[in-house]
Amino acid sequence: MPFVKSFGDTIYYKITGWGKPLVLLHGNGGDHTKFDALISRLSIHWECYAFDSPAHGLSSEPEALHYDSMMESIAEALRIAGLEKPAVLGFSDGAIIGLMMAIKYPQLVSALIAAGANTIPDGVSPRFRRMAKRDYNRAPESKLALLLNEPHIPLSSLAEIKAPTLLLTGSRDIIPLAHTKAIARHIQGSKMAVLNGESHSSYIHNGRALHYIVPFLESLSYI
Repeated sequence: MPFVKSFGDTIYYKITGWGKPLVLLHGNGGDHTKFDALISRLSIHWECYAFDSPAHGLSSEPEALHYDSMMESIAEALRIAGLEKPAVLGFSDGAIIGLMMAIKYPQLVSALIAAGANTIPDGVSPRFRRMAKRDYNRAPESKLALLLNEPHIPLSSLAEIKAPTLLLTGSRDIIPLAHTKAIARHIQGSKMAVLNGESHSSYIHNGRALHYIVPFLESLSYI
C-alpha cells in the first residue's frame, strides 16, 4: 500500500487503473473508499490516485487540522508520488483543497472537478451548520471544528485558477446553489452542472456524477 511522508504527515493513497493520472480527494469524515463507484468506471481510462486526507482513513493525525496545511500536505504528496499535472477531482472538503491547490500551485493541476465546494463557512446551509454546531457542543471534534470555522477563500482569488474547471452540485445539496454559482462566476471559463434530486454526497457515492465527469475529462483529450 503506497504511503508518503509529507510535512510530517503520513499520507495514504490507492492506485487503480491505467492512463492519464486523476487524483481523487474525499470529503470531511470520509476516506478514499467513498470514490469506489466512480473509480470502477474511471479506472478504465484513467490511473486513479485516491488519497486519504490528513486525519482521515489510513493517513496520520496531525496536531492541528486546517485546510491550508491539509492542502500543503496533499500537494507535496503529489510531488513525492511523481504526479505531473494530474486532473483533480475533489468532493466537499476535497473540493476545497482542490480549489486552494489550483490557486496556489497552478503548475500541479491540469484540470479541476470541484463537487460540493464552499469557500466560506457560511457557504453551507444554515440548517446544516446548526446541526454541526449542536454535534460539536455535545462532543468537540477537530473535523467538526474545521467545518464550522473554515475555509476562508476570497472569491477574488478564484480568478487565479487557470485549469479547466467543472463545478458540480446537487439540487438538494447543503451548499446553496447561489454559492456554487458565485464560485463559477469567479473562475474564468468554468462549467457548472446541477444534478437533479441529488444531495450533497449522493451523486458521488452512487456514481451518477460520471455523466458529467467523463465528458468533461474526455473534452480535455485525457484518453
